[in-house]
Formats: sequence, structure tokens, C-alpha cells
Amino acid sequence: MLKEKNNLKVEESCVMAPSLTWIVFTLCTCIGIISSKSRPYTAKPDYDDMISTIELLGEYHAESLCGCSAMCDVSCSCFGFHPHVNECRTHRSCDVRNMTSFANGWKYYELDPPKDCKSIQDFGIKTSGLYEIYPYGGKENKFKVYCDMVTENGGWTAIQRRLSGAVNFNTTWANFKNGFGVPEDSYWIGDSMINTGSSNTDLRGMKFSALDQDNDRYNGHCVTRQGGGWWFNNCHDAFLNGPWPPDFWHEPWFPEFDNGANIAEVRLMIKAR
Repeated sequence: MLKEKNNLKVEESCVMAPSLTWIVFTLCTCIGIISSKSRPYTAKPDYDDMISTIELLGEYHAESLCGCSAMCDVSCSCFGFHPHVNECRTHRSCDVRNMTSFANGWKYYELDPPKDCKSIQDFGIKTSGLYEIYPYGGKENKFKVYCDMVTENGGWTAIQRRLSGAVNFNTTWANFKNGFGVPEDSYWIGDSMINTGSSNTDLRGMKFSALDQDNDRYNGHCVTRQGGGWWFNNCHDAFLNGPWPPDFWHEPWFPEFDNGANIAEVRLMIKAR
């Protein structure tokens, strides 16, 4: 996504990346949060006949187990349901060590965590904004990312976002691999999660180059010349990690953008096919 500063004109380029993802650049919006629909969940028999007030989000009336699960939004990771009295309790998290109060009839369930923004959208969320995803399953290695729920039917995960020059993208291979930055402003999610090396024809199949890793086909080092890590060829017809502000960028996304004079915001987004 390349957002222009002055007339807010939107230019779009949508191309298919290898195997698993599409990459898209377009204008996005940000609005409030709405409720989710029913999400996949797993029974936790160790929690039967117990309740907890730890990380409690709310208590509700629910006509069914499915109805109770639907009351768990993206901030909720587990819920309890009492089928005889139709009561529902939602929690930010559950731990058997916190289940210290006995209450016959209660059964608890843990929600499957969202692996990407498409999963969050499938839960019923239609609002663009910041969300936590768990691409490797379980509750470890969570990532806070920007999700675009509007562009091209929504469900896009922003693997890169730039709103200002607060974060330096001219950095080491290790930083690009592990991820860096602040999701609220500018960030790179980490190469270990991206699993793609393509953005347009000129860059398709290229290895990623960083400040301390030269993998391009140029007779020099494209990162040194351009001032940021990227899938450089010789050197590029697309490059979105240059020094900020982008006023002097050359061909940030050619031919749609042959310079960066009016670019106010950049996002690189992917979605499972």
C-alpha cells in the first residue's frame, strides 16, 4: 500500500507471490471494534466444576455452548459455560492454577488462537487495526500486527508498515529475520514468518539482502546504495524500505510510482490463498 500525501489518490498494484501468498499495496482505513462470531475451541476437562475470577472479561446469559463461544472476541482466549443455567463466562486467559473456586456444572473451553489476520476475519472481525496473531500455533511467539479488513475483501496481514522515520530499516540480517519496530507506527514482522521472496517481476525469487548480507546481483551492495534491506536484484524496480521520508525514493513501486515524493504511508501485506 502506498498512500499519497496531497490529493490522497490511491494507486494499486496486486501481484501473486510464490506458493502461499498474495502481496498487495493499497489505501486502508481504521475504524472501531465489533463482536466476533463463533470460533474453534477445545474442551479443557481439567477445569470442570471450577471457576475463576482471574482475567475475567464478562458474565453473560447464553442459550447454548456455541452461543457462549460467540461472546468471546479476539481479546478472549477461553470461556466457561454452565448448560443447566445457561450462564457464560469469558476470560482473557485461563490457567488451571487459578481455578480455585468449586462450582458444579461449569465446563471450560480454550479457543484456538488466530494464526493470521485472515483467521481473525473468519472469527467475524471486520475492523482494520492492531491485533495479536499466533502463526506457529499455541500461545507462544505471538505477533502484534496491523490487519487490513477492508482492501480486496479484507483479511490482510501487514508484514511491513511505515508511517514515519521512527524506525531504521537499514539494519542487519538478524534484525530482519527476527523482526523489529513498533506496530503502532513502523515495523517489519520478521522473515521467518513471511516465507516469500517476491514483490514484482524484477524481484521474484531473489534472496533477501541486509546491511551485513549481500545477496543481490549488483556488482556492488544494493543495501548500501539504497539505504535499507530488501529482495534486491540489480538493484530494483520496487523498494519500500528506504530512508524516511520517502521524498527522494527512486521507483518505489514501478511503474505505478516512479518516485516517492507524495508517499505518506507504506504497507506490505500478505494473505493466504
